[in-house]
Amino acid sequence: MRGGVVRVLFRILVAALGLVSGAHAVRTETPVTCDLGPLVYRGAGAGDLTRRTALGPIFETLRAPSDDAFAAVRPLYSRIRQPARDSQRHELLWPVGVSRTLGHERAWRFLSVFGFDADIADPASRRRTWAFPLVFVGQDARERGYFAVFPLGGQVREFLTFDTATFVLFPLYLHTTQNDTEAYNILWPVLSWGRGDGTRQFRVFPLYGESVSEGRWRKRFVCWPFWTSVRYDHPGSEGGGFILFPLYGHAAVGDETETWMVLPPFFRYSRGPRHTALNCPWPFVRYESGQRERLYLWPLWGRRTIGPVRSWFVLWPLVSGERIERRRETAKRFVLLPFVQHEAVYAVDPAEGEAAAPRERNLKLWPLFGYERRGDDCRWRVLDLWPFKHAAAVDRNYAPFWTLVQHAEVGDARQDEVLWGLYRRREEADGAKRLSLFPLYASSYGGDAGPEDVESEWRVLMGLFGYRREGLRRTWRLLYWLRWRQEVEPE
Repeated sequence: MRGGVVRVLFRILVAALGLVSGAHAVRTETPVTCDLGPLVYRGAGAGDLTRRTALGPIFETLRAPSDDAFAAVRPLYSRIRQPARDSQRHELLWPVGVSRTLGHERAWRFLSVFGFDADIADPASRRRTWAFPLVFVGQDARERGYFAVFPLGGQVREFLTFDTATFVLFPLYLHTTQNDTEAYNILWPVLSWGRGDGTRQFRVFPLYGESVSEGRWRKRFVCWPFWTSVRYDHPGSEGGGFILFPLYGHAAVGDETETWMVLPPFFRYSRGPRHTALNCPWPFVRYESGQRERLYLWPLWGRRTIGPVRSWFVLWPLVSGERIERRRETAKRFVLLPFVQHEAVYAVDPAEGEAAAPRERNLKLWPLFGYERRGDDCRWRVLDLWPFKHAAAVDRNYAPFWTLVQHAEVGDARQDEVLWGLYRRREEADGAKRLSLFPLYASSYGGDAGPEDVESEWRVLMGLFGYRREGLRRTWRLLYWLRWRQEVEPE
């Protein structure tokens, strides 16, 4: 029994070595140094890439002539390296862990732990390590360090919109600074007061609150949310308003802009010199005209125009579309959730108008099919199980597992792959071709050449039977290692 197993392994090894040596002899535009179907592959990838794979989609490396490189051990780890940009990206069980380096700048995340260093070569650079929302450690751009443990106490710099946030037993005490404005909070958000840069604020929530920016506005609430008011003092835009929730509200800004609300936010009417809006009731019936055009009969139907962007929906959120008109291009989008997503970008010539064919296109027929085109390059695949918009991280780490069939056209080269290499086919611009159906059959053709330069080969069962032509030399193979050659006289 043991001897039989050894003989089988020996035959597989001999067949593999025969495949490798035969592939080296045929110097085509699609060099392949090893093709064992889904098990092991070394050779050309899409375009000018050099590709290696092992165990189907699990192991893969890609390298471009520019030295840009990709490597993955799916789904555990992947890496992208771009030497020209001095950039690297590492992904660990994405989205669990991500690390990115660009020049001397580094940012990383593992679950809810975040890190950033503006210059890894400079110990005085701005940096932070946050285990959100519990621990905050870092140093700001002025080399001032900080440390905080939430909710016990500490200080955090450059947090949200604040320059500093200092707290003790949050929400018992909180002190924040933002530019020249300081604010103090006791039992946040109950008691708060602050002042600076022409502003002042005071709040005893929910009883009373006031916020003032001198020469700009004054905002108040009493028994929030039942009474809120605002007064604007901008030159040319003086005015104000109030809301007596949930009954009535009114606002007037300038000489011609005015808003009335009944049972806010359900019923609202606004009018001005450039804009009219009506909610009756919100969010089911909405109408706008002027700077923005809108008519919603939500969730049945709606359309909206804001500048160059026109959008619409039917049976929200199931069916929707969008059109964006720019000076040199028009982008169109259509979505039928969750099954159809289509995006296309058309070039626009000021003299000739919109091009008939898109220069970019993305189509997803979930979960069966995905298609991409960029100029003359295109790719499509079956299946495409990611239900949302195209995500590069998903393509790198997970999509190869469910991609059963894929096709790529890069320049004048075409490539097809089925079941991670069980079937492969590639064509070059000069006519060079290669085809394999592992382990039954493989063939290659060197492309357009004269009789003395033609190179071609075919093999059955990885070399059990085979034939190779190199110019005027012909070689036959039998039982893997038996070979005989014939020299043909030139015509």
